[in-house]
Amino acid sequence: MWFKTKLNRMSLLLIVIACGQPAMAAVSETPIPVNHQQPETDRVSVMQASDPAIAVVEKYFALMRNGDISVVDLFHPDALLLGLGRRTTGSEAIRKFYTESIASGRPQPRNAGPLLSDGSRVAAEIHIGLSDGSSLHVIDLFTVKDGRIQSLNYFLADEPPAN
Repeated sequence: MWFKTKLNRMSLLLIVIACGQPAMAAVSETPIPVNHQQPETDRVSVMQASDPAIAVVEKYFALMRNGDISVVDLFHPDALLLGLGRRTTGSEAIRKFYTESIASGRPQPRNAGPLLSDGSRVAAEIHIGLSDGSSLHVIDLFTVKDGRIQSLNYFLADEPPAN
């Protein structure tokens, strides 16, 4: 792999993910296949805030910060969540996932860097504060189609407690 310029930490992480690292996923019992399709482009660009895909993702995070279950209305009826080695598909399963997530942890996402977009895919590095005082470091990869979230692939790690 070659690099013309220095890459910031987020760009490097996106390259690692795009190069075929196995995905982690959400709440059903269906394991995720290891042979994911590769993205059609290797170019990642930072788009303006007027990018429609970024606007959808920003609305997603605003609704999550408010504990608003209407966040599920941002998803296509056949949308896919991937995270923690599981897949969750369809409106009913996604509604159940967010109902349980909001009720159990009252997640408070905050950006750790800029949202990155290629027009339909958005990458976000975030920190999520939970109601029990713990925090997660998360990478969310959204695919937005027709103004709605078609897929959300998330990668997370516990953050160490502050000393």
